[in-house]
Amino acid sequence: MNHFLVRKNNFFVTLFLIVSYTTIGQVNLKYSLEVNDNFILQQDAVQTITQDIQGNIQEVENKIKSTIHFTVTKKTRRAITLNVGFKSYSAKTSSPELGILMDVDTHIEQETPQGKAFMGLIESYITIVINRSGKVIDIQNVDAFVLGLLSKMDIEDDKLLEVSKKGLEKEWGAKHLGSFFEQILYNYSRRKVDIGDSWKNTFEAKNGLSANNTWTLDAIENNTYKISCVADITLQVDSDKIIMNLTGTQQTELIADSSNGLPVKLTVISSNEGDSFSKSIGDFKIPTKITSITTYTRL
Repeated sequence: MNHFLVRKNNFFVTLFLIVSYTTIGQVNLKYSLEVNDNFILQQDAVQTITQDIQGNIQEVENKIKSTIHFTVTKKTRRAITLNVGFKSYSAKTSSPELGILMDVDTHIEQETPQGKAFMGLIESYITIVINRSGKVIDIQNVDAFVLGLLSKMDIEDDKLLEVSKKGLEKEWGAKHLGSFFEQILYNYSRRKVDIGDSWKNTFEAKNGLSANNTWTLDAIENNTYKISCVADITLQVDSDKIIMNLTGTQQTELIADSSNGLPVKLTVISSNEGDSFSKSIGDFKIPTKITSITTYTRL
């Protein structure tokens, strides 16, 4: 027997197995959707803001629940276009010290202008364009979206109408909506990865939130990708009433459908601490902590 030939064949078999394993192990994480594909995500969010005002602890809790419908209208090799609309939306702000500050639910007829604006959410839509990694590269139909919210408020005074429009554009404008959907969708690497590989991206939101994210592909099982992310985050707000400078961390757990990249469940937990300054009372420092838990579940 030619022992050299046996060893040579064994070498090639081993090399073939290694190459095959590497090829199977590497995956291209991306969104793979077709025109007319549609899906619904349910958002459940709880945010708690705690402030120490000269030894008096004040706590405010914000709760949001919504269902968001996505429909693919166009795709190219590099981008996917989706029409996006809210099918339901509820928001409640409360405090042990101050009681209920806001309570709106699109399942119930709303009486206040603010509540009526939220009713406009379920009759309006925007168009977003994302690349295959989930980064938002364009937002369309925002002006019509904002006008849809404004039309529900039944405001007749021109000056109040203009003030309300500017407020809605600030809260629901293109930059705000773009950052909102990037938080849900911008999760993937632009290169192929193996289990255990990590990649980075950065995120900056209109509301002053910025995050430096490190993502890791933890597992591939049961036709899903399991991905985790840790991030250092900062929150810098300079509004008409308050200045806020906070830093903290954020942990994300994503279970995604390996056939199309869509989230099955996305959980984001964050904690930030720092100081706030009220512009109405001068240079008065208020120690502030904000914690939040947000989940997005595909229905």
